[in-house]
Amino acid sequence: MRIINDNGRACSLGARRIWLLSGALAFAAWATASPADVPDAAAAAQRIAITVCGTCHGPAGNSLQPKFPRLAGQHANYLSAQLKAFRSQTRGDPDAIGYMWGMASELDDATIEALAGYYAAQKAATSSRSTDAALIARGRDIYEHGISAEGVPACSS
Repeated sequence: MRIINDNGRACSLGARRIWLLSGALAFAAWATASPADVPDAAAAAQRIAITVCGTCHGPAGNSLQPKFPRLAGQHANYLSAQLKAFRSQTRGDPDAIGYMWGMASELDDATIEALAGYYAAQKAATSSRSTDAALIARGRDIYEHGISAEGVPACSS
């Protein structure tokens, strides 16, 4: 199976796994950091947001990938509730199972609240839609025809 990355290029499921593993390793590195390394909850949340969450959601929470929701500007209570649902594995959608259950499992309440506050304070991007006609045409072509040379099927199929 192949997926399309941020640059409009196809990458294999193996590349996706490597990408996700790098996020998990970054989280593990943060989780083992000494408290002296991170002076307060807000600074710790910013560090996690940029180094861990940012790999999918963007460092300021403005993801460019439709699969990963934008977190910037969301209400802190909503973000906190979602992270707690991921942590307790009560949010059972396929993406939660595949990505977020493991990512949220080690977060304590204080870290969840700090992350929610960090993203709530970020400015939401107004739009990620491209106005580049060539890029739009390339996306339409991939959607309708795929990339046969790389074994990528048409999205419309």
